Order: sequence, then structure tokens, then C-alpha cells
Amino acid sequence: MLSFPLKEAGELRQLGRLALKPGLPRWELGDIVISLHRAKAQSREHGLTLRQELDLLLVHGILHLLGLDHERSPREEKKMRDLERKLTGGSGLLSAGG
Repeated sequence: MLSFPLKEAGELRQLGRLALKPGLPRWELGDIVISLHRAKAQSREHGLTLRQELDLLLVHGILHLLGLDHERSPREEKKMRDLERKLTGGSGLLSAGG
């Protein structure tokens, strides 16, 4: 998974402030590229279905676009992993309908 952010940290903070107001403008955060071939291999390594792995990679990429980076520090890594679990419902799936 690769993520290509379009926003700098200051712009992300501004988006956070705007999110509290009605009529939030549309923002593009960037692009996420996921290799299906690599996702298949990783799903087997992680003991997940391909759908679970793809959902996890998408959430991971979105978190990177929002400015989080698990390589920055152990604390940041924990924060990112906790958010991944929360956003995927702990099961690796974005929706209960799977």
C-alpha cells in the first residue's frame, strides 16, 4: 500500500477545525494505491481474508493521508494500530455486512 498525500500538516489541522462547522468543503486528501497481488500474500501471512486485508490497507492508507505515521515513534504506531482496530470494528472489516 502506498499513500500520496496532497495536504500538509497545517492544511490537515485547518480541515479538523472546519469539520466542526456545518457545510464542510470537499477536500481531497490524496491517493492510495494497493497492490492486489501483495494484499493476497499479506492476507495469508496475517491470517485474514482478502477482504479483511484490503479493508485494513485502506484504513491504514487513510490514516497516513491524515498525517499519522507508525514509523515516527512507538507511541504513534500504537495510536495508528488502535485506530485501525477501531475503524475496522476489530475484525478487519469496514462493514458488518462483510
